[in-house]
Amino acid sequence: MYKKLTIKLFKVRANSSNVQIRAIVIGFNNKPNGAYVERLGVFYKEHGVDMILINIPRLSYWVHKGVKINPKVSWALGMLGQAEAFADNKK
Repeated sequence: MYKKLTIKLFKVRANSSNVQIRAIVIGFNNKPNGAYVERLGVFYKEHGVDMILINIPRLSYWVHKGVKINPKVSWALGMLGQAEAFADNKK
């Protein structure tokens, strides 16, 4: 049903030269930076610090529908999971 859709990073222009912003979106495989279906979150680097903001229920919905995840997004989600595990160990 959703074979051509993928969860990928989408370039976003930032006002600051110190910030690199990428949106996490549901998009088509053949459109690198064209239209996308839904914005799921943001991944950005500011002054060497990685920040990830994700709408988890919507991500879960699309993964349940069988949409593939781009390796770069998978890496970002892995970083988020690693940070969660680190925070749980500190308690």
